[in-house]
Amino acid sequence: MLNQFDLIIFDCDGVLVDSEIILCGVYADYFTSAGFPHTAAEVSEKYLGVSDETTVAMLAAEGMMLPATFSDDIQYLGKVALA
Repeated sequence: MLNQFDLIIFDCDGVLVDSEIILCGVYADYFTSAGFPHTAAEVSEKYLGVSDETTVAMLAAEGMMLPATFSDDIQYLGKVALA
């Protein structure tokens, strides 16, 4: 009975730390610093669950061009914020 399972996966994302709220703030700060003011609530409403590529396209459709380094920048800032 001890070896009934080969692997157990524990998914604690959002359980120990609600990372969505933190990351929406990171995105909002980034967009605001790039000249496109957003609040964390606006980011949550418009872009939560949307890929970075789609987010860039949505902003571009509104005339807001993000730096080419956006995806790398946001990944780094997200890691720093969640550390």
